[in-house]
Amino acid sequence: KNMNKNTNYLVKNLNGTGKDPYSNSSSKTSKSWLKTWRDETGSNRTTCCVIGCTNECTIGGHVQLKDGRMDKLWYLIPICAKCNNTNNTEEFFIDRSVVIVPVRPDMR
Repeated sequence: KNMNKNTNYLVKNLNGTGKDPYSNSSSKTSKSWLKTWRDETGSNRTTCCVIGCTNECTIGGHVQLKDGRMDKLWYLIPICAKCNNTNNTEEFFIDRSVVIVPVRPDMR
């Protein structure tokens, strides 16, 4: 089926978030960001939410929406290490059924 912004979320990885105040300020790791995502959503999803990927999600990845919204919020998604690669600078589609969680300062 055709992927578009009406049927799927279009997102982009945020590079270098390991150094940002949002990411590791209280020793949060990528695995604990996944736990944060699970705690916020109540989901036990085990697969990466990137369309076309069937890997296990092992990371709570930080992304920005690229669907025309002007917000600069960061969102947490369940993602695998390969899709969360800092070399992955392309925009990509994720499963629309996945709850994306806005990152708040109190999550640090």
